Amino acid sequence: MSYAHQFEVLLAELYTRKGFRVELNKSVVGRSWAKHEFDGYCVRGKYRKKVLVFEAKYSMN
Repeated sequence: MSYAHQFEVLLAELYTRKGFRVELNKSVVGRSWAKHEFDGYCVRGKYRKKVLVFEAKYSMN
């Protein structure tokens, strides 16, 4: 498991504990039919949805 994937899993766990439903490696089609790919897609709420997306990047210096 690479460091980048471990970082994605860590972020997913943190947002799950805050009450978000988390999906990793999610593809979404926008209103203009453009395809967007995210490392993490987090949703909280049923009627007034709060959506948060993240791209996880890891580099060693």
